[in-house]
Amino acid sequence: MMKKFILLVLASASLLAASRAEILKQYQDKSYKEVCIEGSKILRSYREDETLINAVAFSCLQVHIVDLLPNPIVLLKKTAEARQNAAFYATILFQKKMLYYALVDGIDISGVRVPQVDYVLSRVFDLYVRGKFTQEGETFLLDDGTYNYRMQVVETARHKKIELKQFRGNQLIQQYYYW
Repeated sequence: MMKKFILLVLASASLLAASRAEILKQYQDKSYKEVCIEGSKILRSYREDETLINAVAFSCLQVHIVDLLPNPIVLLKKTAEARQNAAFYATILFQKKMLYYALVDGIDISGVRVPQVDYVLSRVFDLYVRGKFTQEGETFLLDDGTYNYRMQVVETARHKKIELKQFRGNQLIQQYYYW
């Protein structure tokens, strides 16, 4: 019985090691969605591996799955660089949550001030809290000088989402959804 238990533990450890290697390979290949989703599942097993944790968090940002950032935020604490990255991720998550509350629940967030970071949601958040937008019905129009954005709340069968469309001139560059 003890031999079977030891073999099970060793097999599990080798699967985790393979998962880590596979996730880092996917990260190098820029398969960000897979890294974000699959990497988030194994983070607790690699609490001290800041390389893996940052790869997962950065991947989540690349595919705009901001809701998977809390675990990396909590785990990144060992070094000054890790804490700086955690603050960066936390800022974006906070901005997303505040923007969602403002648009969905009508809460005034004009007095909220946080650092602007180099991320599309952060730029839109900053424009919104500073009142640098016009409104056409339920759609907010924002412009940062390089891009213009159309932001509105859309309702799905499960919940409300922020739909953010990023344009350069009249050309749609990217469309994002946050909830």
